[in-house]
Amino acid sequence: RIAPKEHLFSYNIFMMYLDLDELPELFNTFLFWSSSRFNLAWFSRKDHYGKTEKPLKSSIKRLIKRKHGKDFSGRITLLTHLRYFGYTMNPVSFYYCWNEKVQNVDYIVVEINNTPWGEQYCYVLDANDEALKFDLTKKFHVSPFMSMDQNYIWEFNKPCEEIIVLMKNYEKDKHLLTASLKLKKEKISSKNLAFVLICYPFVTLKVVLAIYWQAFKLWSKNIPFHPHPKNKI
Repeated sequence: RIAPKEHLFSYNIFMMYLDLDELPELFNTFLFWSSSRFNLAWFSRKDHYGKTEKPLKSSIKRLIKRKHGKDFSGRITLLTHLRYFGYTMNPVSFYYCWNEKVQNVDYIVVEINNTPWGEQYCYVLDANDEALKFDLTKKFHVSPFMSMDQNYIWEFNKPCEEIIVLMKNYEKDKHLLTASLKLKKEKISSKNLAFVLICYPFVTLKVVLAIYWQAFKLWSKNIPFHPHPKNKI
């Protein structure tokens, strides 16, 4: 955070990068992991966009059609948190929607969840060139320390050996905040899945505790407070 006062933090995390076509059977051979039922690590359909009885990929395709009027039929990969020990918190998940040859990204769907309100909103970004840089207006309340009168500039790379996301907030052309995510690819294997469960057993609990801890520090710095728009009189 640059304004109205400086504030900086950094955390080590891991996230899962999943092919939605492979997801139903992906974890069948891995102990303590599941994509369809409760387990120590569990992909729960209800944590993501759309009706739980509908496949997630179909729901994202319909969302693209509704937002941009175009049919999408390519591969979709998802960067997200699963449920760990029954708990999840996904401040943001990213759906990379690839073209038929899986060479370029046609759309990026950014699925955002806020806390404590438990709301979810999806931005559907049309990647009409390979730059993967987007300028958009804020539509969804995330933090009480950020007003709704803001614009975003979001930049992505095409997922490969690394995944990089850069998100900047502006208000009346004034740069307020930069958030970045940089992850290194590791193979989904028994060894690596066991490693992350041992080293990051409560990663999603860590995420939500970090949100509230940083909020407390912002409050202690007298950063202006912006109530949820639905609570404004």
